Amino acid sequence: MNSVTGTFLKNESMANHTSWRCGGRAAFFFEPRSLKDLGIFLASFKEKKEIFLVGLGSNLLVRDKGFDGVIISTAKFLNKIQWKGEFSELNVECGVSCAKIARESVKKNMKGLEFFVGIPGTVGGALKMNAGANGKDTWQNIKSVDVISREGYIETLDRNSFNPGYRTIDGKNKWFVKACFHLEKNLNKDGSAKIKEILSQRKVTQPTGSFSCGSVFINPENYFAGKLIEECGLKGVRVGGAIVSEKHANFILNDRGASASDIEKLIELVRNQVRKKTGIKLECEVKIIGKKTNE
Repeated sequence: MNSVTGTFLKNESMANHTSWRCGGRAAFFFEPRSLKDLGIFLASFKEKKEIFLVGLGSNLLVRDKGFDGVIISTAKFLNKIQWKGEFSELNVECGVSCAKIARESVKKNMKGLEFFVGIPGTVGGALKMNAGANGKDTWQNIKSVDVISREGYIETLDRNSFNPGYRTIDGKNKWFVKACFHLEKNLNKDGSAKIKEILSQRKVTQPTGSFSCGSVFINPENYFAGKLIEECGLKGVRVGGAIVSEKHANFILNDRGASASDIEKLIELVRNQVRKKTGIKLECEVKIIGKKTNE
């Protein structure tokens, strides 16, 4: 990998790169220095291995036996921000944190992205899962996105190339590496107040400051996952070092050196109990990758 300028490692512990602070090792780990560097890496990496892009690791669980593929971490270097057109267009690379996007837009007195301050991830992940909060979602303000192929080719695609749904996005099977948001002036100039309100509410209702991934389950139609879990009496339920938060039942915390296996078992316990008691099947918002224990 002499042609790339980023960091290429083997057998890298993913506990250092996920918000749950646990998990196995990645067979290969790469931090590109730029989008060009990422393209060179993809074009030159010829091994037939699964490739997974990760930002802040806030929506990822890597099983204890590890991931026999390539983890590409974008948060450290792919974080450029550029404004165009009297601040009506905000261009951001995939490694920019959602919270930073919220604050940058408010600084320019533009509206529509304040909700991002409560999303614990990067724009790449937000695009992939159409992350949202407070009645807003990522794709509502998208004008276009840049995607990269397995061969390292980057192309720009219009918003109409995709079909966003609730926490899903249909479209080409490529990785999002840049987004162009179209924004409007905030005539009320209340962006900072909205951000303060969101953060204040989040502090009251969510276990901020703990090792978690944010919400574990997608809200089923007409229901809230956290409320269902709470009504099933699962707050405080523990498997090893993993526990269902007493503050918000849709959060699973690593509070006693939990293994990835502890967390995955607790996820399944919660899912099974909710389905048994309510008939509702909870779908995971978390991406779980790597070898299962019995493999």
